[in-house]
Amino acid sequence: MNSQKLILNRLIILGDNILIEPLNTDIETKSGLISPRQYEDKAFAGKVIKVGNSAKQIKIGFIVYFNKYSTTSFIIDAKEYLIIKIEDVICYSK
Repeated sequence: MNSQKLILNRLIILGDNILIEPLNTDIETKSGLISPRQYEDKAFAGKVIKVGNSAKQIKIGFIVYFNKYSTTSFIIDAKEYLIIKIEDVICYSK
């Protein structure tokens, strides 16, 4: 990447892509151990931050559930964000 810093409010999401902030990155087991979410085979959740112009049914602020293998990850202002395609959304909550 260039020496230019990615700025969230200047980022334009294209097509059927969705920019999300991941939620529930780690989970606590019944015995109290913290298990990194990456080792679970469950759907991941994230809050929608921006949407592309073709992703009409998903709106900013929705919580989406998606397959963990369908993401592109990057860091903006020391925070992790993911981009997924609309067809990788399993379900969502308003």
